[in-house]
Amino acid sequence: MLHAANAVAMRKDFALASASQAEPFRGYEMDPKEYATGKYELQSVVTHQGRTADGGHYICWTKDARERDQSPTEGPDASGKGCAEGDTWLMFDDDSVTEYRWGSFDLCGGRSDYHIAVLLLYKARCVRVEPESAAPDAEGVGP
Repeated sequence: MLHAANAVAMRKDFALASASQAEPFRGYEMDPKEYATGKYELQSVVTHQGRTADGGHYICWTKDARERDQSPTEGPDASGKGCAEGDTWLMFDDDSVTEYRWGSFDLCGGRSDYHIAVLLLYKARCVRVEPESAAPDAEGVGP
């Protein structure tokens, strides 16, 4: 059972640009019907390819949002488990975008001129909970 003390998820429609510049930032608006599960899905990976940070190339790999919208509760979690071989990922390399299937690319690095993951972006998995209906009044009910 989830309680109000549990973490709630950020609303997707929050627009930071609509907030006044003169007001202090108060945090993101929260959706009171969504609660964090403590599980996360890998959404994007930024890799560096090169021998030094000053020389090389950065590439972004992102899970295909069109596929994510079809099955929002499935996908890689923080351990990489749950990744289906059919998951489509997009590689953004300057002005070219290429589709890859999960498992067909290696981001482990360890070689000087190969992709080394430098930034991993996750999305919290949430569960939607409708407000509980009030319990029937116990007055008038005797032992």
